[in-house]
Amino acid sequence: MTTSRDPGAAAPPEPDAVWPLSGATEPGPPVGVPAVVAVADLRATNAAAVLAAVRSADPYPRLSELAAATSLSRPTVEAIAEELTDRGLIVVAPAVSARGRRSPGRPARRFRFRSHAGFVVGVDVRPRSVTACLADLDGEPVAVERRAVRADLTGPARARAVTSLIRSAMDSAEVDVSRVWAATVGTPGLVDRNNTRVRQSDNLRTWTEVDIVGILRDHLGCPVAVENDANLAALGEQWRGVG
Repeated sequence: MTTSRDPGAAAPPEPDAVWPLSGATEPGPPVGVPAVVAVADLRATNAAAVLAAVRSADPYPRLSELAAATSLSRPTVEAIAEELTDRGLIVVAPAVSARGRRSPGRPARRFRFRSHAGFVVGVDVRPRSVTACLADLDGEPVAVERRAVRADLTGPARARAVTSLIRSAMDSAEVDVSRVWAATVGTPGLVDRNNTRVRQSDNLRTWTEVDIVGILRDHLGCPVAVENDANLAALGEQWRGVG
């Protein structure tokens, strides 16, 4: 059986690949030709590898060291480093000699990760307290606000406490909302598979009726997720260790 497309219907969009770093749009793989990794995916993966290498290196790495650490060519690393610098995620570190003095001439550039290029918000919701923490991109807290609340506080009132504490933490650190990149809410109870709603929480009255993800997304203008507090504690221990 043959079918024909309605002449008035919109044509299917051309496959595109967008590199998140530059925002440039490039043609995707031809239709019908399988591709293991799109160009955009490969570039984003390479950029993430270079950024991770800059963050973990001690002392600040040179281009040659980044190329060795990532198994990428020096020209590729140099192009990515320029892009990350333009984005404000890394900066060229001051050149220092072995004796701690600035080196004369033009020594090889070294790069340093800018942990304050952006910030993230973590919220801990408990029956009798709410805590909001503003942290840099290394996970170091820059402002923490806590408030005791009644155990029988309604869901909407608890949500207002959350937004108020986040605002206080940002004001305390003098961080504009535009510099907050992501937020996560830890809460007792069962969370849906998409990390958008609390489905059951016996300890928090009417908390399941509150769209806390939507509220914070409107408040902060960034990606927001909600997760079970025990799961987040396990992730924290895996990353930073117990305590």
